Amino acid sequence: MTVKRSMKIALVGVVLLALLSLFATVALAAGDTGAKGKRGTGDRVERAKQRIDKAVGRLTQLKEKRLSASRKAENAIDRAADNFAAKGLDVSKLRSDDAELKSKVEAAAGECDAVIGELNKAKSLASADSAEQFRSAVKSAMGNARDLRSDVKDIRTFIKTVVRPDIQALRSQAGRGA
Repeated sequence: MTVKRSMKIALVGVVLLALLSLFATVALAAGDTGAKGKRGTGDRVERAKQRIDKAVGRLTQLKEKRLSASRKAENAIDRAADNFAAKGLDVSKLRSDDAELKSKVEAAAGECDAVIGELNKAKSLASADSAEQFRSAVKSAMGNARDLRSDVKDIRTFIKTVVRPDIQALRSQAGRGA
């Protein structure tokens, strides 16, 4: 082997070692080592907290929007009941429907608060040390979210199948009576 060739091999070796050490330091700097030596745990925890904050914000906005809409519906039912009562019609069924709707809306609002509470609990547990507790808190929040969706669906079904037909029946009675 000539001197030039051995110098080239040595130079290539030095360049490779420098690149390997550079990649190793970049990889260590990019990955946060958590409590159990897992890289990227800090980033995952922060992303999880950000997603939970976003979900809580959306859920809070949705709750306010739905509560506002339900208050408007309850007011409309009350006005309709008052108008039908002024015409001398029996509105006891409509008043009981209104009371049942209010209780269903309150139950849904309570379920929404439970979901928000579970998400906030999960956010407080989001760390490398409590991964299992975090998962169970998120699963619990997801279960409460399923209950919330079924409550909202139940409210919509109740309005469509009970309240609207009662109002239409009273309208037809008012039309015949006039």
